[in-house]
Amino acid sequence: MKLINRIDIIRDLSDASVTLSDFFFDSVKIGVGLEPGSDGLESPLVPIGTYPLGLHYPSRLSEEYYRDSDGYLMLKSTINTDALKAKFDTPHELIWIQNTPDIEYPLFHWGNKEIDTKACYIVGSSKGEIGGVKAVLASRAMYVRIYPIIWNSIKNGSVTVTYSNDGNS
Repeated sequence: MKLINRIDIIRDLSDASVTLSDFFFDSVKIGVGLEPGSDGLESPLVPIGTYPLGLHYPSRLSEEYYRDSDGYLMLKSTINTDALKAKFDTPHELIWIQNTPDIEYPLFHWGNKEIDTKACYIVGSSKGEIGGVKAVLASRAMYVRIYPIIWNSIKNGSVTVTYSNDGNS
């Protein structure tokens, strides 16, 4: 597995209700993301800047997925044999964007719409709409895909995330 050093989040579309972006691992586009809207009324945006990543447990989301010793995830409800229970035996830690001013635990996780985030970064495969509302799509699939890469990178060194608007930090 290739480890990464840096995640770039480039915000490209924001309105009062939602902020959409693209995210990159070491300059390679991987997916898209969704954050709270620019009005900051429901929850604040992580400010432009660079932040270290860490792991955070517990979270109400931690026990939806269990991980193995290599960081691969499995949905808890699908762990139905003794072999799987032995392999995927640890509730996963969420990816934590550390040292953000005035935001206690902004996390990377899955979801689709603004209602799913409280200053967190929701990952997805593409931008779209659900019920006429801006959203990211295939979020759980993207989260399961990127989690082991980020988890192993954090475990084996330091990883940062840099937020910018339209490619400008």
